[in-house]
Amino acid sequence: MALKNAKFQVNFDFILLDKDGFVLQRFESPPADIEAGRTETIQDQTGTIISPQTAAKATRIVYDMNINKDYSLLGPNE
Repeated sequence: MALKNAKFQVNFDFILLDKDGFVLQRFESPPADIEAGRTETIQDQTGTIISPQTAAKATRIVYDMNINKDYSLLGPNE
């Protein structure tokens, strides 16, 4: 049977790189819920501080989305 609705808890990993591709800093977002088939806007804050020196050196940001929970399989309370 096909799912009618899929909902996930996700978080994002961010990697700041310099012009040569070296890692300056890594950090991750807090968890967020997203639902398949909907346009989602995720805006949040993290406790990670990026120094002005690191921000000035960063030329590229790489990010990945990780699925922590699949509520369509587990249910919201698991």
